Amino acid sequence: MTTTLLSPPHCSMSRTTSRSMLTPRPGPAYERLGVRSHPDARIDVEFARIVDELTRRGFLAGGLSGAAVLGLAACGSGTPGDGGSSATTRTIETPVGTSLTVPSTPKRVIALGASISNLCELGVPVVGTWTNAENSVPARYHDQVAKLPKVQAADGTIDVEVMAALRPDLIFVWSGIPTLSKVQQIAPTFVYDSSSTITWQQRAQQTAYAVNRVNAFATAQQKYQAEVQRIRTTYASQLTGHTWYVVTPWDAANFQLEAVTTPGPAALKALGARFGTQQKKADAADNGGAELSMELISDLSDADAIVLDDNGYGSTDGTLVSANGRHLVGQPTWKKLPAVAAGHLVTFNAFNIDSFTSGTAYLDAIETLCKKLQA
Repeated sequence: MTTTLLSPPHCSMSRTTSRSMLTPRPGPAYERLGVRSHPDARIDVEFARIVDELTRRGFLAGGLSGAAVLGLAACGSGTPGDGGSSATTRTIETPVGTSLTVPSTPKRVIALGASISNLCELGVPVVGTWTNAENSVPARYHDQVAKLPKVQAADGTIDVEVMAALRPDLIFVWSGIPTLSKVQQIAPTFVYDSSSTITWQQRAQQTAYAVNRVNAFATAQQKYQAEVQRIRTTYASQLTGHTWYVVTPWDAANFQLEAVTTPGPAALKALGARFGTQQKKADAADNGGAELSMELISDLSDADAIVLDDNGYGSTDGTLVSANGRHLVGQPTWKKLPAVAAGHLVTFNAFNIDSFTSGTAYLDAIETLCKKLQA
Protein backbone atom coordinates (compact mmCIF):
# COMPACT_ATOMS: atom_id res chain seq x y z
CA MET A 1 0.00 0.00 0.00
CA THR A 2 1.36 3.41 -0.94
CA THR A 3 1.12 6.33 1.47
CA THR A 4 0.78 9.75 -0.09
CA LEU A 5 2.72 12.44 1.74
CA LEU A 6 1.32 15.92 1.50
CA SER A 7 2.89 19.27 2.20
CA PRO A 8 1.17 20.76 5.26
CA PRO A 9 -1.34 23.47 4.45
CA HIS A 10 -0.04 26.79 5.63
CA CYS A 11 -0.64 30.47 5.24
CA SER A 12 2.30 32.83 5.14
CA MET A 13 0.22 35.49 6.87
CA SER A 14 -0.38 33.32 9.91
CA ARG A 15 2.85 31.30 10.07
CA THR A 16 5.14 34.31 10.03
CA THR A 17 5.58 37.10 12.48
CA SER A 18 8.09 39.92 12.59
CA ARG A 19 8.50 40.40 16.31
CA SER A 20 8.81 38.62 19.62
CA MET A 21 5.57 37.19 20.98
CA LEU A 22 6.38 38.79 24.33
CA THR A 23 6.85 42.38 23.23
CA PRO A 24 3.89 44.31 21.78
CA ARG A 25 4.36 46.23 18.58
CA PRO A 26 5.67 49.70 19.57
CA GLY A 27 3.62 52.83 19.12
CA PRO A 28 0.10 53.82 20.06
CA ALA A 29 -2.74 51.31 20.21
CA TYR A 30 -4.12 52.09 16.77
CA GLU A 31 -0.72 51.21 15.25
CA ARG A 32 -0.60 47.98 17.23
CA LEU A 33 -3.96 47.18 15.68
CA GLY A 34 -2.37 47.42 12.26
CA VAL A 35 -4.29 50.61 11.32
CA ARG A 36 -2.32 52.83 8.98
CA SER A 37 -3.70 56.14 10.19
CA HIS A 38 -4.94 57.47 13.51
CA PRO A 39 -8.63 56.43 13.77
CA ASP A 40 -9.53 57.92 17.12
CA ALA A 41 -7.34 59.02 20.01
CA ARG A 42 -9.85 57.45 22.38
CA ILE A 43 -8.83 53.95 21.26
CA ASP A 44 -5.30 54.35 22.59
CA VAL A 45 -6.58 55.86 25.83
CA GLU A 46 -9.07 53.01 26.20
CA PHE A 47 -6.44 50.28 25.87
CA ALA A 48 -4.22 52.01 28.41
CA ARG A 49 -7.14 52.47 30.82
CA ILE A 50 -8.23 48.82 30.54
CA VAL A 51 -4.77 47.39 31.17
CA ASP A 52 -4.24 49.72 34.13
CA GLU A 53 -7.63 48.90 35.65
CA LEU A 54 -7.18 45.16 35.27
CA THR A 55 -3.78 45.35 36.95
CA ARG A 56 -5.04 47.50 39.86
CA ARG A 57 -8.04 45.25 40.45
CA GLY A 58 -5.80 42.16 40.66
CA PHE A 59 -7.49 40.23 37.88
CA LEU A 60 -4.16 38.65 36.97
CA ALA A 61 -3.36 37.21 40.39
CA GLY A 62 -4.20 33.78 41.74
CA GLY A 63 -2.81 31.47 39.05
CA LEU A 64 -5.98 31.24 36.99
CA SER A 65 -6.04 29.06 33.92
CA GLY A 66 -6.32 30.64 30.48
CA ALA A 67 -10.00 29.67 30.24
CA ALA A 68 -10.69 31.02 33.72
CA VAL A 69 -8.99 34.29 32.89
CA LEU A 70 -11.32 34.73 29.94
CA GLY A 71 -14.30 33.44 31.88
CA LEU A 72 -15.12 31.31 28.83
CA ALA A 73 -14.96 27.68 27.94
CA ALA A 74 -16.33 27.27 24.47
CA CYS A 75 -16.97 28.84 21.11
CA GLY A 76 -20.38 30.46 20.98
CA SER A 77 -20.89 30.91 24.74
CA GLY A 78 -21.09 34.65 24.23
CA THR A 79 -21.63 37.28 26.89
CA PRO A 80 -22.30 41.00 26.41
CA GLY A 81 -19.47 43.12 25.08
CA ASP A 82 -17.02 44.59 27.56
CA GLY A 83 -16.50 47.98 25.96
CA GLY A 84 -18.62 49.76 28.54
CA SER A 85 -21.09 51.30 26.06
CA SER A 86 -24.86 50.78 25.88
CA ALA A 87 -25.01 51.78 22.21
CA THR A 88 -26.14 49.09 19.80
CA THR A 89 -23.40 49.91 17.23
CA ARG A 90 -19.86 51.24 17.21
CA THR A 91 -17.69 52.74 14.50
CA ILE A 92 -14.22 51.20 14.35
CA GLU A 93 -11.20 51.19 12.05
CA THR A 94 -10.20 48.03 10.20
CA PRO A 95 -6.59 46.88 9.65
CA VAL A 96 -6.84 48.07 6.03
CA GLY A 97 -7.64 51.62 7.15
CA THR A 98 -11.38 51.82 6.52
CA SER A 99 -14.13 52.83 8.94
CA LEU A 100 -16.74 50.22 9.77
CA THR A 101 -19.95 50.35 11.79
CA VAL A 102 -20.36 47.09 13.74
CA PRO A 103 -22.69 45.74 16.44
CA SER A 104 -21.58 46.59 19.97
CA THR A 105 -22.33 42.99 20.89
CA PRO A 106 -22.09 40.74 17.79
CA LYS A 107 -24.40 37.74 18.00
CA ARG A 108 -24.07 36.05 14.60
CA VAL A 109 -20.47 36.11 13.40
CA ILE A 110 -18.99 34.41 10.36
CA ALA A 111 -15.34 33.65 11.03
CA LEU A 112 -13.03 33.47 8.05
CA GLY A 113 -9.51 34.90 8.00
CA ALA A 114 -7.58 34.51 11.24
CA SER A 115 -10.48 34.93 13.65
CA ILE A 116 -11.96 31.55 14.53
CA SER A 117 -9.72 30.57 17.47
CA ASN A 118 -9.81 34.08 18.92
CA LEU A 119 -13.60 34.31 18.66
CA CYS A 120 -14.01 30.93 20.35
CA GLU A 121 -11.61 32.03 23.07
CA LEU A 122 -13.60 35.24 23.60
CA GLY A 123 -16.91 33.39 23.65
CA VAL A 124 -18.34 35.24 20.66
CA PRO A 125 -21.21 33.38 18.93
CA VAL A 126 -20.02 32.06 15.55
CA VAL A 127 -22.60 30.85 13.00
CA GLY A 128 -20.34 29.96 10.06
CA THR A 129 -16.73 29.39 9.07
CA TRP A 130 -14.58 27.66 6.44
CA THR A 131 -14.23 24.00 5.50
CA ASN A 132 -11.96 22.10 7.91
CA ALA A 133 -11.75 25.06 10.31
CA GLU A 134 -12.02 22.57 13.17
CA ASN A 135 -8.55 21.35 12.23
CA SER A 136 -7.01 24.75 12.93
CA VAL A 137 -8.42 25.41 16.40
CA PRO A 138 -7.31 24.13 19.81
CA ALA A 139 -8.73 20.73 20.73
CA ARG A 140 -11.25 22.15 23.20
CA TYR A 141 -13.09 23.90 20.36
CA HIS A 142 -12.80 21.18 17.73
CA ASP A 143 -16.20 19.52 18.04
CA GLN A 144 -18.16 22.76 18.22
CA VAL A 145 -16.40 24.26 15.21
CA ALA A 146 -16.87 21.02 13.25
CA LYS A 147 -20.65 21.42 13.58
CA LEU A 148 -20.72 24.96 12.19
CA PRO A 149 -22.03 25.56 8.65
CA LYS A 150 -19.19 25.99 6.17
CA VAL A 151 -19.34 28.97 3.83
CA GLN A 152 -15.86 28.67 2.30
CA ALA A 153 -14.62 25.61 0.42
CA ALA A 154 -11.18 24.07 0.80
CA ASP A 155 -10.09 25.82 -2.40
CA GLY A 156 -11.00 29.21 -0.91
CA THR A 157 -14.26 29.70 -2.82
CA ILE A 158 -16.88 31.53 -0.75
CA ASP A 159 -20.55 30.65 -1.18
CA VAL A 160 -22.13 34.07 -0.69
CA GLU A 161 -25.67 32.65 -0.84
CA VAL A 162 -25.04 30.28 2.05
CA MET A 163 -23.29 33.10 3.89
CA ALA A 164 -26.26 35.43 3.45
CA ALA A 165 -28.70 32.72 4.57
CA LEU A 166 -26.91 32.56 7.93
CA ARG A 167 -27.90 36.21 8.58
CA PRO A 168 -24.54 37.28 10.05
CA ASP A 169 -24.19 40.61 11.84
CA LEU A 170 -20.38 40.64 11.45
CA ILE A 171 -17.98 38.88 9.05
CA PHE A 172 -14.20 38.43 9.29
CA VAL A 173 -12.16 37.87 6.10
CA TRP A 174 -8.67 38.35 4.67
CA SER A 175 -8.04 41.17 2.25
CA GLY A 176 -7.71 40.23 -1.41
CA ILE A 177 -10.49 37.64 -1.65
CA PRO A 178 -12.20 37.81 -5.08
CA THR A 179 -15.72 38.02 -3.63
CA LEU A 180 -14.99 40.74 -1.08
CA SER A 181 -17.42 43.27 -2.54
CA LYS A 182 -20.27 40.72 -2.45
CA VAL A 183 -19.41 39.68 1.10
CA GLN A 184 -19.45 43.30 2.23
CA GLN A 185 -23.04 43.64 0.97
CA ILE A 186 -24.18 40.91 3.36
CA ALA A 187 -23.03 42.37 6.69
CA PRO A 188 -20.32 44.61 8.20
CA THR A 189 -17.04 43.01 7.12
CA PHE A 190 -13.85 43.30 9.17
CA VAL A 191 -10.94 42.83 6.76
CA TYR A 192 -7.55 41.58 7.96
CA ASP A 193 -4.54 42.85 6.02
CA SER A 194 -3.14 39.75 4.30
CA SER A 195 0.16 41.55 3.62
CA SER A 196 0.76 42.32 7.29
CA THR A 197 3.50 40.58 9.29
CA ILE A 198 2.15 41.41 12.73
CA THR A 199 2.29 38.79 15.48
CA TRP A 200 -0.55 36.45 16.39
CA GLN A 201 -1.11 38.49 19.56
CA GLN A 202 -1.51 41.67 17.56
CA ARG A 203 -3.99 40.00 15.23
CA ALA A 204 -5.89 38.58 18.20
CA GLN A 205 -6.03 42.14 19.51
CA GLN A 206 -7.55 43.28 16.23
CA THR A 207 -10.24 40.62 16.59
CA ALA A 208 -10.99 41.56 20.20
CA TYR A 209 -11.24 45.22 19.21
CA ALA A 210 -13.71 44.40 16.46
CA VAL A 211 -16.04 42.45 18.78
CA ASN A 212 -15.72 44.85 21.73
CA ARG A 213 -13.80 42.46 24.00
CA VAL A 214 -10.60 44.40 24.53
CA ASN A 215 -10.53 44.02 28.32
CA ALA A 216 -10.88 40.21 28.06
CA PHE A 217 -8.00 40.28 25.57
CA ALA A 218 -5.86 42.44 27.88
CA THR A 219 -6.46 40.11 30.83
CA ALA A 220 -5.54 37.02 28.82
CA GLN A 221 -2.48 38.68 27.32
CA GLN A 222 -1.06 39.72 30.68
CA LYS A 223 -1.70 36.25 32.07
CA TYR A 224 0.12 34.76 29.08
CA GLN A 225 3.06 37.12 29.49
CA ALA A 226 3.27 36.21 33.18
CA GLU A 227 3.54 32.55 32.13
CA VAL A 228 6.31 33.43 29.69
CA GLN A 229 8.21 35.16 32.47
CA ARG A 230 7.70 32.26 34.88
CA ILE A 231 9.11 29.69 32.45
CA ARG A 232 11.92 32.02 31.39
CA THR A 233 13.00 32.39 35.02
CA THR A 234 12.37 28.85 36.27
CA TYR A 235 14.15 27.11 33.40
CA ALA A 236 16.78 29.69 32.53
CA SER A 237 19.64 27.16 32.57
CA GLN A 238 17.78 24.70 30.33
CA LEU A 239 16.80 27.44 27.85
CA THR A 240 20.10 29.28 27.65
CA GLY A 241 22.47 26.40 28.40
CA HIS A 242 21.23 24.14 25.60
CA THR A 243 20.70 24.56 21.87
CA TRP A 244 17.16 24.42 20.46
CA TYR A 245 15.51 23.90 17.08
CA VAL A 246 11.90 23.81 15.90
CA VAL A 247 11.37 21.39 13.02
CA THR A 248 8.31 20.88 10.80
CA PRO A 249 7.73 17.78 8.62
CA TRP A 250 7.19 18.93 5.05
CA ASP A 251 6.92 16.17 2.43
CA ALA A 252 8.46 12.87 1.41
CA ALA A 253 11.82 14.44 0.64
CA ASN A 254 12.09 17.48 2.90
CA PHE A 255 11.56 18.96 6.33
CA GLN A 256 11.60 22.60 7.42
CA LEU A 257 13.75 24.25 10.06
CA GLU A 258 11.54 27.04 11.37
CA ALA A 259 12.75 30.66 11.44
CA VAL A 260 12.45 32.86 14.52
CA THR A 261 9.88 34.89 12.61
CA THR A 262 7.41 31.99 12.99
CA PRO A 263 5.35 31.57 16.18
CA GLY A 264 7.13 28.52 17.63
CA PRO A 265 10.71 29.79 17.55
CA ALA A 266 9.40 33.27 18.43
CA ALA A 267 8.06 31.79 21.66
CA LEU A 268 11.45 30.21 22.37
CA LYS A 269 13.17 33.51 21.65
CA ALA A 270 10.85 35.29 24.07
CA LEU A 271 11.86 32.69 26.67
CA GLY A 272 15.54 33.44 26.08
CA ALA A 273 16.36 30.11 24.42
CA ARG A 274 19.63 29.61 22.56
CA PHE A 275 19.39 28.23 19.02
CA GLY A 276 21.78 25.94 17.19
CA THR A 277 24.22 26.93 14.45
CA GLN A 278 21.78 26.04 11.65
CA GLN A 279 19.27 28.63 12.84
CA LYS A 280 20.95 31.36 10.77
CA LYS A 281 20.15 29.36 7.63
CA ALA A 282 16.48 29.16 8.64
CA ASP A 283 16.27 32.85 9.52
CA ALA A 284 17.74 33.88 6.18
CA ALA A 285 15.30 31.77 4.15
CA ASP A 286 11.96 32.78 2.70
CA ASN A 287 8.60 31.34 3.67
CA GLY A 288 9.31 31.17 7.38
CA GLY A 289 12.24 28.78 7.39
CA ALA A 290 14.74 26.65 5.52
CA GLU A 291 13.36 23.71 3.57
CA LEU A 292 16.00 20.98 3.90
CA SER A 293 16.27 17.57 2.30
CA MET A 294 16.20 14.40 4.38
CA GLU A 295 19.89 13.99 3.62
CA LEU A 296 20.55 17.05 5.80
CA ILE A 297 18.91 15.73 8.97
CA SER A 298 22.40 15.26 10.44
CA ASP A 299 22.86 19.05 10.29
CA LEU A 300 20.69 19.13 13.43
CA SER A 301 23.25 17.15 15.39
CA ASP A 302 24.23 20.16 17.50
CA ALA A 303 20.72 20.35 18.96
CA ASP A 304 20.22 19.50 22.61
CA ALA A 305 16.46 19.91 22.35
CA ILE A 306 14.02 19.70 19.42
CA VAL A 307 10.41 20.78 19.20
CA LEU A 308 8.70 18.84 16.41
CA ASP A 309 5.87 21.00 15.12
CA ASP A 310 3.96 18.28 13.31
CA ASN A 311 1.21 20.54 11.91
CA GLY A 312 -1.06 17.79 13.16
CA TYR A 313 -4.35 19.50 12.41
CA GLY A 314 -5.43 20.46 15.91
CA SER A 315 -4.24 17.52 18.01
CA THR A 316 -2.31 18.61 21.09
CA ASP A 317 -1.79 15.25 22.79
CA GLY A 318 1.75 14.76 21.50
CA THR A 319 0.83 11.94 19.13
CA LEU A 320 2.08 12.20 15.58
CA VAL A 321 -0.94 12.22 13.29
CA SER A 322 0.45 13.29 9.92
CA ALA A 323 2.00 11.01 7.33
CA ASN A 324 4.80 13.52 6.90
CA GLY A 325 5.56 13.45 10.61
CA ARG A 326 5.68 9.66 10.73
CA HIS A 327 7.91 9.66 7.67
CA LEU A 328 10.40 12.11 9.18
CA VAL A 329 10.74 10.43 12.58
CA GLY A 330 11.10 7.07 10.87
CA GLN A 331 14.31 8.11 9.12
CA PRO A 332 17.38 6.29 10.56
CA THR A 333 19.36 9.54 10.58
CA TRP A 334 16.63 11.24 12.62
CA LYS A 335 16.67 8.48 15.21
CA LYS A 336 20.44 8.90 15.58
CA LEU A 337 20.30 12.64 16.35
CA PRO A 338 21.71 13.14 19.89
CA ALA A 339 18.65 15.07 21.03
CA VAL A 340 16.28 12.38 19.73
CA ALA A 341 18.36 9.51 21.11
CA ALA A 342 18.43 11.22 24.51
CA GLY A 343 14.67 11.70 24.50
CA HIS A 344 15.00 15.49 24.41
CA LEU A 345 12.17 15.86 21.93
CA VAL A 346 8.64 17.14 22.32
CA THR A 347 5.87 17.14 19.72
CA PHE A 348 3.47 20.01 19.39
CA ASN A 349 0.64 19.01 17.11
CA ALA A 350 -1.31 22.24 16.76
CA PHE A 351 -2.02 23.58 13.28
CA ASN A 352 -0.70 26.94 14.35
CA ILE A 353 -0.25 29.26 17.28
CA ASP A 354 -2.88 31.94 16.86
CA SER A 355 -4.58 32.36 20.24
CA PHE A 356 -3.72 32.42 23.93
CA THR A 357 -5.09 28.90 24.23
CA SER A 358 -2.72 27.48 21.61
CA GLY A 359 0.07 29.83 22.70
CA THR A 360 -0.15 28.58 26.27
CA ALA A 361 -0.25 24.97 25.07
CA TYR A 362 2.99 25.63 23.23
CA LEU A 363 4.56 27.05 26.39
CA ASP A 364 3.45 23.88 28.18
CA ALA A 365 5.22 21.78 25.54
CA ILE A 366 8.42 23.79 25.98
CA GLU A 367 8.19 23.43 29.76
CA THR A 368 7.81 19.67 29.35
CA LEU A 369 11.03 19.56 27.36
CA CYS A 370 12.80 21.78 29.88
CA LYS A 371 11.89 19.28 32.59
CA LYS A 372 13.42 16.49 30.48
CA LEU A 373 16.63 18.51 30.18
CA GLN A 374 16.54 19.15 33.92
CA ALA A 375 16.25 15.46 34.82
